[in-house]
Amino acid sequence: MHDGLAPEYGQVNRTGLASATVHDLRPATVANPVAAILLAGSRREGDPLKFGGQGKAMLQIDGQAMLAHVIGTLARTAYIDRFLIVSDEDLTGDATLRRAARGLPMEHVPAGATICRSVLAARKLVPVGQAALLTTADNPLLTPAAATDFLSAAQRNEGLTVGMVPRQVIQARYPESRRTYYKFRDVDTTGANLYFLNGETVDNMLTFWEQVEQHRKKPLKVVKSFGWLNVIGMVMRRFTITEAFARAGRTVGCPVRPHLLKEAEAAMDVDTQKDFETAERILQLRKERIVVDPGAIAALPDRHYAVFDLDRTLTRSGTFTPFLLSTRKGIFAKSVLMLRILRHMILYKAKRINRTTLKNRMLAVAFRHMTREEVEAAADRFARHVLDNQLRGGGLIAVAMHKMDRDDLVLATASIDLYAEPIARALGFKRVVCTRTAFPGGDTPPVVNGENCYGDEKSRLLKDTLLDAGAMMREKIKVTFYSDHYTDMPLLDWADTPIVISPDVRTRGIAMKRGHRIAYW
Repeated sequence: MHDGLAPEYGQVNRTGLASATVHDLRPATVANPVAAILLAGSRREGDPLKFGGQGKAMLQIDGQAMLAHVIGTLARTAYIDRFLIVSDEDLTGDATLRRAARGLPMEHVPAGATICRSVLAARKLVPVGQAALLTTADNPLLTPAAATDFLSAAQRNEGLTVGMVPRQVIQARYPESRRTYYKFRDVDTTGANLYFLNGETVDNMLTFWEQVEQHRKKPLKVVKSFGWLNVIGMVMRRFTITEAFARAGRTVGCPVRPHLLKEAEAAMDVDTQKDFETAERILQLRKERIVVDPGAIAALPDRHYAVFDLDRTLTRSGTFTPFLLSTRKGIFAKSVLMLRILRHMILYKAKRINRTTLKNRMLAVAFRHMTREEVEAAADRFARHVLDNQLRGGGLIAVAMHKMDRDDLVLATASIDLYAEPIARALGFKRVVCTRTAFPGGDTPPVVNGENCYGDEKSRLLKDTLLDAGAMMREKIKVTFYSDHYTDMPLLDWADTPIVISPDVRTRGIAMKRGHRIAYW
Protein backbone atom coordinates (compact mmCIF):
# COMPACT_ATOMS: atom_id res chain seq x y z
CA MET A 1 0.00 0.00 0.00
CA HIS A 2 1.40 3.39 -1.01
CA ASP A 3 -1.08 5.98 0.18
CA GLY A 4 -0.84 9.73 -0.18
CA LEU A 5 -3.18 11.77 1.98
CA ALA A 6 -5.76 13.57 -0.11
CA PRO A 7 -5.89 17.34 0.48
CA GLU A 8 -9.58 17.23 1.48
CA TYR A 9 -8.92 14.86 4.40
CA GLY A 10 -10.12 16.24 7.73
CA GLN A 11 -12.55 18.80 6.34
CA VAL A 12 -15.45 19.72 8.63
CA ASN A 13 -18.39 17.42 8.07
CA ARG A 14 -22.07 18.08 8.57
CA THR A 15 -21.95 17.53 12.35
CA GLY A 16 -19.33 20.24 12.83
CA LEU A 17 -16.56 17.71 13.56
CA ALA A 18 -13.69 16.59 11.42
CA SER A 19 -14.73 14.05 8.80
CA ALA A 20 -12.93 11.29 10.66
CA THR A 21 -14.05 12.19 14.17
CA VAL A 22 -14.90 9.15 16.31
CA HIS A 23 -18.50 9.14 17.52
CA ASP A 24 -19.76 7.07 20.44
CA LEU A 25 -22.60 5.12 18.85
CA ARG A 26 -23.25 2.66 21.65
CA PRO A 27 -26.71 2.78 23.35
CA ALA A 28 -27.44 1.59 26.86
CA THR A 29 -28.76 -1.79 25.71
CA VAL A 30 -28.11 -4.00 22.71
CA ALA A 31 -30.91 -5.96 21.02
CA ASN A 32 -28.73 -8.38 19.06
CA PRO A 33 -25.29 -8.59 20.69
CA VAL A 34 -22.35 -9.78 18.59
CA ALA A 35 -19.11 -11.36 19.75
CA ALA A 36 -15.96 -9.82 18.25
CA ILE A 37 -13.20 -12.25 17.27
CA LEU A 38 -9.92 -10.33 16.95
CA LEU A 39 -6.97 -12.00 15.22
CA ALA A 40 -3.93 -10.69 17.11
CA GLY A 41 -1.42 -13.52 16.73
CA SER A 42 1.98 -13.36 15.06
CA ARG A 43 2.54 -14.64 11.57
CA ARG A 44 4.29 -17.97 11.49
CA GLU A 45 6.73 -16.58 8.91
CA GLY A 46 7.38 -13.56 11.16
CA ASP A 47 5.85 -10.08 11.33
CA PRO A 48 7.70 -7.22 9.61
CA LEU A 49 6.57 -5.00 12.51
CA LYS A 50 7.13 -6.05 16.15
CA PHE A 51 6.71 -4.63 19.63
CA GLY A 52 8.47 -6.07 22.66
CA GLY A 53 8.19 -9.65 21.37
CA GLN A 54 4.38 -9.52 21.55
CA GLY A 55 3.90 -9.11 17.82
CA LYS A 56 2.29 -6.47 15.66
CA ALA A 57 -0.95 -6.27 17.66
CA MET A 58 0.75 -4.41 20.52
CA LEU A 59 2.76 -2.06 18.32
CA GLN A 60 2.31 1.48 19.64
CA ILE A 61 0.66 3.74 17.07
CA ASP A 62 -0.38 7.28 17.99
CA GLY A 63 0.11 6.59 21.68
CA GLN A 64 -1.55 3.20 22.15
CA ALA A 65 -1.38 -0.38 20.95
CA MET A 66 -2.79 -1.06 17.52
CA LEU A 67 -5.15 -3.65 19.02
CA ALA A 68 -6.43 -1.03 21.49
CA HIS A 69 -7.55 1.17 18.59
CA VAL A 70 -9.60 -1.69 17.14
CA ILE A 71 -11.12 -2.66 20.50
CA GLY A 72 -11.95 0.96 21.29
CA THR A 73 -13.67 1.40 17.94
CA LEU A 74 -15.80 -1.73 18.28
CA ALA A 75 -16.67 -0.93 21.91
CA ARG A 76 -18.28 2.31 20.69
CA THR A 77 -20.68 0.55 18.31
CA ALA A 78 -24.17 -0.65 19.11
CA TYR A 79 -23.48 -4.35 18.69
CA ILE A 80 -20.39 -5.82 20.39
CA ASP A 81 -20.87 -7.41 23.82
CA ARG A 82 -17.49 -9.12 24.30
CA PHE A 83 -14.07 -9.69 22.74
CA LEU A 84 -12.36 -12.99 21.94
CA ILE A 85 -8.69 -12.14 21.37
CA VAL A 86 -6.78 -14.75 19.40
CA SER A 87 -3.10 -14.34 20.23
CA ASP A 88 0.07 -16.25 21.12
CA GLU A 89 0.18 -14.73 24.60
CA ASP A 90 -2.72 -13.72 26.83
CA LEU A 91 -3.19 -9.98 26.28
CA THR A 92 -6.46 -9.58 28.16
CA GLY A 93 -4.75 -8.30 31.30
CA ASP A 94 -3.24 -5.30 29.53
CA ALA A 95 -4.55 -2.11 31.11
CA THR A 96 -4.79 -0.15 27.86
CA LEU A 97 -6.84 -2.89 26.21
CA ARG A 98 -9.17 -3.07 29.20
CA ARG A 99 -9.73 0.69 29.12
CA ALA A 100 -10.42 0.53 25.38
CA ALA A 101 -12.99 -2.24 25.95
CA ARG A 102 -15.10 0.04 28.19
CA GLY A 103 -15.98 -2.70 30.62
CA LEU A 104 -16.87 -5.32 28.00
CA PRO A 105 -15.41 -8.76 28.82
CA MET A 106 -12.30 -10.01 27.04
CA GLU A 107 -11.23 -13.62 26.69
CA HIS A 108 -7.98 -15.09 25.44
CA VAL A 109 -8.04 -17.70 22.66
CA PRO A 110 -4.67 -19.39 22.00
CA ALA A 111 -3.65 -18.94 18.37
CA GLY A 112 -3.80 -22.08 16.25
CA ALA A 113 -1.39 -23.35 13.63
CA THR A 114 -3.47 -21.65 10.89
CA ILE A 115 -5.88 -18.73 10.75
CA CYS A 116 -8.77 -21.11 10.15
CA ARG A 117 -7.97 -23.19 13.22
CA SER A 118 -7.75 -20.01 15.28
CA VAL A 119 -11.18 -18.90 14.06
CA LEU A 120 -12.63 -22.36 14.72
CA ALA A 121 -11.28 -22.28 18.28
CA ALA A 122 -12.77 -18.82 18.91
CA ARG A 123 -16.09 -19.74 17.35
CA LYS A 124 -16.48 -22.64 19.80
CA LEU A 125 -16.59 -20.04 22.58
CA VAL A 126 -19.43 -18.13 20.91
CA PRO A 127 -22.84 -19.25 22.26
CA VAL A 128 -25.07 -21.10 19.80
CA GLY A 129 -27.25 -18.65 17.93
CA GLN A 130 -24.98 -15.66 18.45
CA ALA A 131 -23.32 -14.02 15.47
CA ALA A 132 -19.65 -13.02 15.44
CA LEU A 133 -17.63 -10.27 13.83
CA LEU A 134 -14.19 -11.37 12.66
CA THR A 135 -11.48 -8.76 12.13
CA THR A 136 -7.76 -8.22 12.64
CA ALA A 137 -5.62 -6.26 15.09
CA ASP A 138 -3.86 -4.39 12.27
CA ASN A 139 -6.99 -2.43 11.38
CA PRO A 140 -6.50 0.71 13.56
CA LEU A 141 -8.16 3.11 11.09
CA LEU A 142 -11.54 1.39 11.37
CA THR A 143 -14.11 3.89 12.69
CA PRO A 144 -17.28 3.29 14.74
CA ALA A 145 -19.33 4.62 11.83
CA ALA A 146 -17.85 2.14 9.36
CA ALA A 147 -18.12 -0.75 11.81
CA THR A 148 -21.74 0.13 12.61
CA ASP A 149 -22.58 0.43 8.91
CA PHE A 150 -21.18 -3.04 8.30
CA LEU A 151 -22.77 -4.67 11.36
CA SER A 152 -26.20 -3.15 10.84
CA ALA A 153 -26.31 -4.46 7.27
CA ALA A 154 -24.66 -7.83 7.93
CA GLN A 155 -26.89 -8.86 10.83
CA ARG A 156 -29.76 -9.28 8.37
CA ASN A 157 -27.81 -11.90 6.40
CA GLU A 158 -27.49 -15.62 7.03
CA GLY A 159 -24.02 -17.08 6.48
CA LEU A 160 -20.93 -15.00 5.72
CA THR A 161 -20.93 -11.28 4.95
CA VAL A 162 -17.66 -9.79 3.66
CA GLY A 163 -16.75 -6.12 3.93
CA MET A 164 -15.35 -4.62 0.72
CA VAL A 165 -14.34 -1.11 -0.32
CA PRO A 166 -14.87 0.00 -3.95
CA ARG A 167 -11.93 1.37 -5.92
CA GLN A 168 -13.90 4.58 -6.46
CA VAL A 169 -14.16 5.22 -2.72
CA ILE A 170 -10.42 4.76 -2.13
CA GLN A 171 -9.31 6.80 -5.13
CA ALA A 172 -11.68 9.66 -4.28
CA ARG A 173 -9.86 10.18 -0.96
CA TYR A 174 -6.43 8.71 -1.72
CA PRO A 175 -5.88 9.07 -5.47
CA GLU A 176 -2.24 7.96 -5.22
CA SER A 177 -3.10 4.70 -3.46
CA ARG A 178 -1.89 1.53 -5.15
CA ARG A 179 -3.81 -1.56 -4.12
CA THR A 180 -4.78 -4.97 -5.38
CA TYR A 181 -8.42 -5.03 -6.48
CA TYR A 182 -10.85 -7.85 -7.11
CA LYS A 183 -12.31 -7.03 -10.51
CA PHE A 184 -15.95 -7.85 -11.09
CA ARG A 185 -18.13 -7.00 -14.06
CA ASP A 186 -19.76 -4.08 -12.24
CA VAL A 187 -17.18 -2.89 -9.69
CA ASP A 188 -13.56 -3.24 -8.57
CA THR A 189 -13.14 -3.76 -4.83
CA THR A 190 -10.55 -4.49 -2.20
CA GLY A 191 -10.96 -6.28 1.13
CA ALA A 192 -11.61 -4.57 4.46
CA ASN A 193 -10.76 -7.39 6.92
CA LEU A 194 -14.35 -7.41 8.16
CA TYR A 195 -16.28 -10.69 8.20
CA PHE A 196 -19.65 -11.40 9.78
CA LEU A 197 -20.36 -15.02 10.74
CA ASN A 198 -24.04 -15.75 11.27
CA GLY A 199 -25.76 -19.13 11.53
CA GLU A 200 -24.90 -22.80 11.37
CA THR A 201 -23.98 -22.77 7.66
CA VAL A 202 -20.83 -20.83 8.60
CA ASP A 203 -19.40 -24.16 9.81
CA ASN A 204 -19.50 -25.41 6.19
CA MET A 205 -17.48 -22.41 5.09
CA LEU A 206 -14.90 -22.89 7.87
CA THR A 207 -14.54 -26.58 7.01
CA PHE A 208 -14.01 -25.68 3.34
CA TRP A 209 -11.50 -22.98 4.35
CA GLU A 210 -9.56 -25.48 6.47
CA GLN A 211 -9.31 -27.86 3.51
CA VAL A 212 -8.10 -25.09 1.20
CA GLU A 213 -5.48 -23.98 3.75
CA GLN A 214 -4.03 -27.49 3.70
CA HIS A 215 -3.41 -27.07 -0.05
CA ARG A 216 -2.16 -23.47 0.06
CA LYS A 217 1.19 -24.53 -1.44
CA LYS A 218 -0.56 -26.42 -4.25
CA PRO A 219 -2.31 -23.80 -6.42
CA LEU A 220 -3.93 -26.32 -8.76
CA LYS A 221 -5.71 -28.03 -5.88
CA VAL A 222 -6.88 -24.68 -4.56
CA VAL A 223 -8.29 -23.77 -7.99
CA LYS A 224 -9.98 -27.16 -8.26
CA SER A 225 -11.62 -26.59 -4.86
CA PHE A 226 -13.39 -23.50 -6.17
CA GLY A 227 -14.21 -24.97 -9.58
CA TRP A 228 -12.50 -24.18 -12.85
CA LEU A 229 -15.56 -22.45 -14.34
CA ASN A 230 -15.84 -20.13 -11.35
CA VAL A 231 -12.15 -19.24 -11.45
CA ILE A 232 -12.14 -18.66 -15.22
CA GLY A 233 -15.30 -16.55 -14.92
CA MET A 234 -13.65 -14.39 -12.26
CA VAL A 235 -10.49 -13.92 -14.33
CA MET A 236 -12.59 -12.89 -17.34
CA ARG A 237 -14.82 -10.60 -15.25
CA ARG A 238 -17.95 -12.49 -16.30
CA PHE A 239 -19.69 -12.07 -12.94
CA THR A 240 -21.05 -9.10 -11.05
CA ILE A 241 -19.91 -8.92 -7.43
CA THR A 242 -23.27 -10.31 -6.25
CA GLU A 243 -23.14 -13.18 -8.75
CA ALA A 244 -19.54 -14.02 -7.84
CA PHE A 245 -20.24 -14.15 -4.11
CA ALA A 246 -23.39 -16.20 -4.68
CA ARG A 247 -21.34 -18.73 -6.68
CA ALA A 248 -18.74 -18.84 -3.91
CA GLY A 249 -21.52 -19.48 -1.42
CA ARG A 250 -22.80 -22.47 -3.38
CA THR A 251 -19.26 -23.85 -3.53
CA VAL A 252 -18.60 -23.59 0.21
CA GLY A 253 -22.13 -24.54 1.30
CA CYS A 254 -22.78 -21.23 3.02
CA PRO A 255 -24.46 -18.04 1.73
CA VAL A 256 -21.79 -15.41 1.05
CA ARG A 257 -22.67 -11.76 0.46
CA PRO A 258 -20.57 -8.63 -0.01
CA HIS A 259 -21.19 -5.33 1.75
CA LEU A 260 -19.66 -2.22 0.18
CA LEU A 261 -18.26 0.27 2.67
CA LYS A 262 -18.06 4.01 2.12
CA GLU A 263 -14.90 4.75 4.15
CA ALA A 264 -11.60 4.26 2.34
CA GLU A 265 -9.72 3.77 5.61
CA ALA A 266 -11.65 0.56 6.31
CA ALA A 267 -9.42 -1.14 3.72
CA MET A 268 -6.15 0.28 5.07
CA ASP A 269 -4.49 -2.26 7.35
CA VAL A 270 -0.90 -1.98 8.61
CA ASP A 271 1.51 -4.47 7.07
CA THR A 272 4.61 -2.40 6.33
CA GLN A 273 6.52 0.56 7.71
CA LYS A 274 4.94 2.75 5.02
CA ASP A 275 1.48 1.59 6.10
CA PHE A 276 2.37 2.37 9.71
CA GLU A 277 3.49 5.92 8.92
CA THR A 278 0.37 6.61 6.86
CA ALA A 279 -1.97 5.21 9.53
CA GLU A 280 -0.29 7.18 12.32
CA ARG A 281 -0.59 10.42 10.37
CA ILE A 282 -4.30 9.82 9.77
CA LEU A 283 -4.90 9.06 13.46
CA GLN A 284 -3.08 12.25 14.44
CA LEU A 285 -5.19 14.30 12.04
CA ARG A 286 -8.34 12.82 13.52
CA LYS A 287 -7.23 13.69 17.05
CA GLU A 288 -6.30 17.25 16.13
CA ARG A 289 -9.75 17.92 14.65
CA ILE A 290 -11.95 16.32 17.28
CA VAL A 291 -12.85 19.64 18.95
CA VAL A 292 -16.25 21.01 17.97
CA ASP A 293 -16.16 24.42 16.34
CA PRO A 294 -19.47 26.14 17.16
CA GLY A 295 -18.89 28.63 14.36
CA ALA A 296 -18.41 25.79 11.92
CA ILE A 297 -21.68 24.21 13.07
CA ALA A 298 -23.58 27.46 12.46
CA ALA A 299 -22.07 27.73 9.00
CA LEU A 300 -22.96 24.19 7.95
CA PRO A 301 -25.37 23.85 5.02
CA ASP A 302 -28.95 22.80 5.74
CA ARG A 303 -29.30 20.45 2.77
CA HIS A 304 -26.89 18.21 0.90
CA TYR A 305 -27.74 17.46 -2.72
CA ALA A 306 -26.15 14.84 -4.98
CA VAL A 307 -27.10 15.79 -8.54
CA PHE A 308 -26.56 13.35 -11.40
CA ASP A 309 -26.84 13.84 -15.13
CA LEU A 310 -28.37 10.79 -16.85
CA ASP A 311 -27.04 10.23 -20.38
CA ARG A 312 -23.46 8.89 -20.37
CA THR A 313 -23.12 9.75 -16.69
CA LEU A 314 -25.38 7.18 -15.05
CA THR A 315 -25.95 5.37 -18.36
CA ARG A 316 -23.43 4.01 -20.83
CA SER A 317 -24.95 5.88 -23.77
CA GLY A 318 -27.59 8.40 -24.76
CA THR A 319 -31.24 7.55 -24.20
CA PHE A 320 -33.60 9.75 -26.24
CA THR A 321 -33.07 8.29 -29.71
CA PRO A 322 -32.83 4.71 -28.37
CA PHE A 323 -36.17 5.32 -26.63
CA LEU A 324 -37.81 6.32 -29.88
CA LEU A 325 -36.31 3.34 -31.70
CA SER A 326 -37.47 1.00 -28.94
CA THR A 327 -41.05 1.61 -30.08
CA ARG A 328 -40.37 -0.35 -33.27
CA LYS A 329 -39.86 -4.08 -33.68
CA GLY A 330 -37.33 -5.48 -36.10
CA ILE A 331 -34.36 -3.97 -37.88
CA PHE A 332 -36.36 -2.81 -40.90
CA ALA A 333 -38.92 -0.84 -38.86
CA LYS A 334 -36.18 0.70 -36.72
CA SER A 335 -34.20 1.67 -39.85
CA VAL A 336 -37.22 3.36 -41.45
CA LEU A 337 -37.84 5.37 -38.27
CA MET A 338 -34.17 6.32 -38.05
CA LEU A 339 -34.19 7.62 -41.64
CA ARG A 340 -37.26 9.75 -40.91
CA ILE A 341 -35.58 11.17 -37.81
CA LEU A 342 -32.25 11.74 -39.55
CA ARG A 343 -33.43 14.60 -41.75
CA HIS A 344 -34.40 16.61 -38.65
CA MET A 345 -31.05 15.85 -37.01
CA ILE A 346 -29.31 17.22 -40.11
CA LEU A 347 -31.36 20.43 -39.90
CA TYR A 348 -30.33 20.80 -36.26
CA LYS A 349 -26.65 20.25 -37.07
CA ALA A 350 -26.98 22.90 -39.78
CA LYS A 351 -28.44 25.23 -37.10
CA ARG A 352 -31.72 25.55 -38.98
CA ILE A 353 -33.74 24.45 -35.93
CA ASN A 354 -33.08 24.46 -32.18
CA ARG A 355 -33.00 21.48 -29.82
CA THR A 356 -36.57 21.98 -28.61
CA THR A 357 -37.90 21.95 -32.19
CA LEU A 358 -35.75 18.92 -32.96
CA LYS A 359 -37.19 17.00 -30.03
CA ASN A 360 -40.75 17.93 -30.96
CA ARG A 361 -40.25 16.74 -34.53
CA MET A 362 -38.66 13.47 -33.40
CA LEU A 363 -41.54 12.85 -30.98
CA ALA A 364 -44.05 13.55 -33.74
CA VAL A 365 -42.40 11.11 -36.12
CA ALA A 366 -42.07 8.32 -33.53
CA PHE A 367 -45.48 8.56 -31.88
CA ARG A 368 -47.80 9.46 -34.74
CA HIS A 369 -51.04 7.43 -34.36
CA MET A 370 -50.11 6.16 -30.88
CA THR A 371 -52.38 6.80 -27.91
CA ARG A 372 -51.13 8.33 -24.67
CA GLU A 373 -51.47 4.95 -22.95
CA GLU A 374 -49.32 3.30 -25.62
CA VAL A 375 -46.65 5.99 -25.35
CA GLU A 376 -46.51 5.71 -21.55
CA ALA A 377 -46.34 1.92 -21.74
CA ALA A 378 -43.42 2.17 -24.19
CA ALA A 379 -41.67 4.60 -21.83
CA ASP A 380 -42.08 2.23 -18.89
CA ARG A 381 -40.65 -0.68 -20.92
CA PHE A 382 -37.69 1.45 -21.97
CA ALA A 383 -37.06 2.59 -18.39
CA ARG A 384 -36.91 -1.03 -17.25
CA HIS A 385 -34.49 -1.81 -20.08
CA VAL A 386 -32.19 1.04 -19.02
CA LEU A 387 -32.32 -0.04 -15.37
CA ASP A 388 -31.50 -3.64 -16.27
CA ASN A 389 -28.87 -3.11 -18.97
CA GLN A 390 -27.56 0.42 -19.40
CA LEU A 391 -26.50 1.76 -15.98
CA ARG A 392 -22.82 2.20 -15.16
CA GLY A 393 -21.61 0.22 -12.14
CA GLY A 394 -19.66 3.19 -10.82
CA GLY A 395 -22.76 5.35 -10.99
CA LEU A 396 -24.79 2.87 -8.97
CA ILE A 397 -22.06 2.82 -6.32
CA ALA A 398 -21.99 6.63 -6.16
CA VAL A 399 -25.79 6.71 -5.76
CA ALA A 400 -25.58 4.11 -2.98
CA MET A 401 -22.88 6.08 -1.17
CA HIS A 402 -24.95 9.28 -1.24
CA LYS A 403 -27.96 7.36 0.02
CA MET A 404 -25.89 6.17 2.98
CA ASP A 405 -24.94 9.79 3.64
CA ARG A 406 -28.67 10.67 3.45
CA ASP A 407 -28.07 13.23 0.73
CA ASP A 408 -31.05 14.33 -1.38
CA LEU A 409 -30.68 12.70 -4.79
CA VAL A 410 -31.58 14.81 -7.81
CA LEU A 411 -31.61 13.74 -11.46
CA ALA A 412 -30.87 16.65 -13.84
CA THR A 413 -31.12 15.67 -17.48
CA ALA A 414 -32.20 16.82 -20.93
CA SER A 415 -34.04 13.50 -21.26
CA ILE A 416 -37.83 13.61 -21.28
CA ASP A 417 -39.95 12.94 -18.22
CA LEU A 418 -41.76 9.95 -19.77
CA TYR A 419 -38.85 7.61 -18.98
CA ALA A 420 -36.54 9.79 -16.86
CA GLU A 421 -38.99 9.85 -13.96
CA PRO A 422 -39.51 6.04 -13.76
CA ILE A 423 -35.72 5.58 -13.83
CA ALA A 424 -35.27 8.18 -11.09
CA ARG A 425 -37.96 6.60 -8.89
CA ALA A 426 -36.41 3.15 -9.21
CA LEU A 427 -32.98 4.50 -8.17
CA GLY A 428 -34.35 6.40 -5.16
CA PHE A 429 -34.10 9.97 -6.50
CA LYS A 430 -36.32 12.50 -4.75
CA ARG A 431 -36.41 15.15 -7.47
CA VAL A 432 -36.15 15.19 -11.25
CA VAL A 433 -35.18 18.20 -13.35
CA CYS A 434 -35.77 17.21 -16.98
CA THR A 435 -37.47 18.09 -20.24
CA ARG A 436 -41.20 18.09 -19.58
CA THR A 437 -43.75 16.79 -22.08
CA ALA A 438 -47.49 17.22 -22.53
CA PHE A 439 -50.20 15.46 -24.51
CA PRO A 440 -52.32 18.03 -26.40
CA GLY A 441 -55.16 15.50 -26.67
CA GLY A 442 -56.55 12.63 -28.69
CA ASP A 443 -53.95 10.73 -30.69
CA THR A 444 -51.72 13.79 -30.91
CA PRO A 445 -48.07 12.89 -30.14
CA PRO A 446 -46.50 14.30 -26.98
CA VAL A 447 -44.74 17.65 -27.26
CA VAL A 448 -42.10 19.42 -25.21
CA ASN A 449 -43.84 21.49 -22.56
CA GLY A 450 -41.66 24.57 -22.23
CA GLU A 451 -37.98 24.53 -23.19
CA ASN A 452 -35.58 21.64 -23.63
CA CYS A 453 -33.68 21.07 -20.34
CA TYR A 454 -30.23 21.62 -21.81
CA GLY A 455 -27.35 24.06 -21.34
CA ASP A 456 -28.48 27.39 -19.85
CA GLU A 457 -32.06 26.15 -19.38
CA LYS A 458 -30.87 23.13 -17.40
CA SER A 459 -28.71 25.40 -15.24
CA ARG A 460 -31.63 27.74 -14.56
CA LEU A 461 -34.10 24.96 -13.74
CA LEU A 462 -31.72 23.14 -11.42
CA LYS A 463 -30.74 26.26 -9.50
CA ASP A 464 -34.40 27.24 -9.12
CA THR A 465 -35.17 23.76 -7.82
CA LEU A 466 -32.33 23.53 -5.31
CA LEU A 467 -32.66 27.13 -4.11
CA ASP A 468 -36.46 26.90 -3.91
CA ALA A 469 -36.88 29.66 -6.49
CA GLY A 470 -34.69 32.03 -4.46
CA ALA A 471 -36.10 31.27 -1.01
CA MET A 472 -32.95 29.36 0.03
CA MET A 473 -29.53 31.00 0.42
CA ARG A 474 -26.80 29.41 -1.70
CA GLU A 475 -24.50 28.93 1.31
CA LYS A 476 -27.20 26.85 3.05
CA ILE A 477 -26.97 24.03 0.54
CA LYS A 478 -24.08 21.81 -0.50
CA VAL A 479 -24.10 20.41 -4.03
CA THR A 480 -22.17 17.52 -5.51
CA PHE A 481 -22.71 17.45 -9.27
CA TYR A 482 -21.86 14.59 -11.67
CA SER A 483 -21.80 15.08 -15.43
CA ASP A 484 -19.93 13.77 -18.45
CA HIS A 485 -20.20 16.79 -20.75
CA TYR A 486 -18.74 20.26 -21.16
CA THR A 487 -22.21 21.78 -21.73
CA ASP A 488 -22.76 21.25 -17.98
CA MET A 489 -19.61 23.23 -17.08
CA PRO A 490 -21.59 26.18 -15.63
CA LEU A 491 -23.26 23.79 -13.18
CA LEU A 492 -19.99 22.02 -12.43
CA ASP A 493 -18.41 25.43 -11.66
CA TRP A 494 -21.40 26.29 -9.44
CA ALA A 495 -21.29 23.03 -7.47
CA ASP A 496 -19.31 22.61 -4.25
CA THR A 497 -17.98 19.26 -5.47
CA PRO A 498 -17.85 19.00 -9.27
CA ILE A 499 -17.11 15.50 -10.62
CA VAL A 500 -16.64 14.91 -14.35
CA ILE A 501 -17.45 11.34 -15.38
CA SER A 502 -15.64 9.44 -18.15
CA PRO A 503 -15.25 12.61 -20.27
CA ASP A 504 -14.36 12.94 -23.93
CA VAL A 505 -11.14 14.72 -24.89
CA ARG A 506 -12.65 18.22 -25.03
CA THR A 507 -14.50 17.90 -21.72
CA ARG A 508 -11.47 16.36 -20.03
CA GLY A 509 -9.26 19.27 -21.10
CA ILE A 510 -11.73 21.85 -19.76
CA ALA A 511 -12.17 19.94 -16.50
CA MET A 512 -8.41 19.73 -15.94
CA LYS A 513 -7.98 23.47 -16.50
CA ARG A 514 -10.72 24.24 -13.99
CA GLY A 515 -9.44 21.76 -11.42
CA HIS A 516 -12.55 19.58 -11.44
CA ARG A 517 -12.25 16.01 -10.23
CA ILE A 518 -12.37 13.40 -13.01
CA ALA A 519 -13.64 9.86 -12.42
CA TYR A 520 -14.01 6.93 -14.79
CA TRP A 521 -16.99 4.59 -14.38
